[in-house]
Amino acid sequence: MRERVADLARLWLTRTGARLDFHFWTAPDVDVGGADIRIAFDPARGSWSWVGTQATRIAREKPTMNLGWMTVELPEDQARSVVLHEFGHAIGLIHEHLHPLHRIDWDRERVIADLRASQGWDDATISANMFEEPPPDAVFATAFDPSSIMMYAVPEHWTRDDFSVGWNTDLSASDIGLIQEAYGVRPEWRG
Repeated sequence: MRERVADLARLWLTRTGARLDFHFWTAPDVDVGGADIRIAFDPARGSWSWVGTQATRIAREKPTMNLGWMTVELPEDQARSVVLHEFGHAIGLIHEHLHPLHRIDWDRERVIADLRASQGWDDATISANMFEEPPPDAVFATAFDPSSIMMYAVPEHWTRDDFSVGWNTDLSASDIGLIQEAYGVRPEWRG
């Protein structure tokens, strides 16, 4: 499964040409405490990642990402969606539905009820993942992109204005452009 994750994560590199490197190690082969991204596969903890440099504040013996939804049986499009989304966080991207220039008119009670039931999230986790918008000057972003890998699926019944988005399973042109702008492009890359 680790190789599957590594192959999917590398799509950020092959599709963007960004000046990033991912090296995949397995403990106890090396001291992984020095890694910027440390991945656990605990199914009881869901799938999540710290965003960008937030991970530097996490104790070196703790994971900075958990891929609890990853299983050998997970269909390829779902695995790609989870890995690209969580690695998007790791390299600095926030949730697209929190974009400061596009406010979603949430039916908060329905969102909370659904996420409590389907994800087992508490109110603080729901609020942080769904509703807490960062200040616009703290966000490095393109125009709102509902096809972004960083966009959660939003069922129509979660909104008051019938806005909805399905599951995104690949990088969008905006995702690629934003990472190229943030990290630069390797001179040898020929997208």
